[in-house]
Amino acid sequence: MLEFYKFAYCGALVLSFAASLACFLSNRKYRGSVDAALAAAGHRPPLEVPERMKSYDLAYLNVFKAAAARQPTRLGKTVLQLYIRPTLLWIDVGFAISFSCFIALLWAGVPMLLPTLPYVAPVSQFCIAMALAYGVADVAEDLWLSKLLSQTSTITKTEAEVACRLTQLKLLTISLSLAGGLIFMLLSSVFPTRDRAP
Repeated sequence: MLEFYKFAYCGALVLSFAASLACFLSNRKYRGSVDAALAAAGHRPPLEVPERMKSYDLAYLNVFKAAAARQPTRLGKTVLQLYIRPTLLWIDVGFAISFSCFIALLWAGVPMLLPTLPYVAPVSQFCIAMALAYGVADVAEDLWLSKLLSQTSTITKTEAEVACRLTQLKLLTISLSLAGGLIFMLLSSVFPTRDRAP
């Protein structure tokens, strides 16, 4: 029975990482086109997608939304259209879910590999909690940003604050999961976004 659980654990770990990597790689083309189009839009400094920023406000979201709705990309859609779908919905949602599961599973295995080290179990439990919190925050951020950027009504100050707090919570929790932040930085450096240049 123990061997079955080990096999199931390893299988879940590999599958969640494979799903994360597949989502990450499939989104490179869309994120690259969005980045290149924003760089060519003429803003100084160039606009960034909100989810990559440490902080933003209502004014920034309105500027981004207006500019992204006008700016075409190489893929035949505007920046706004491409950013909402398929970048946020649903590739990034898929990445957030699979990556948070992978990091949680990774930390769940650490106490089994290092059972004699002190404080391994509580550190592992904390990092598992942060990994799962990251997944929830990232999915909520994707859904909320796509809602705000899709709506025809004016974005309110409260709605913008909620979006910013979700982004900050996502960045905080992935950093506190330790392995999540490190692996994401590694993926970003090994597989940089293509087509950054206009």
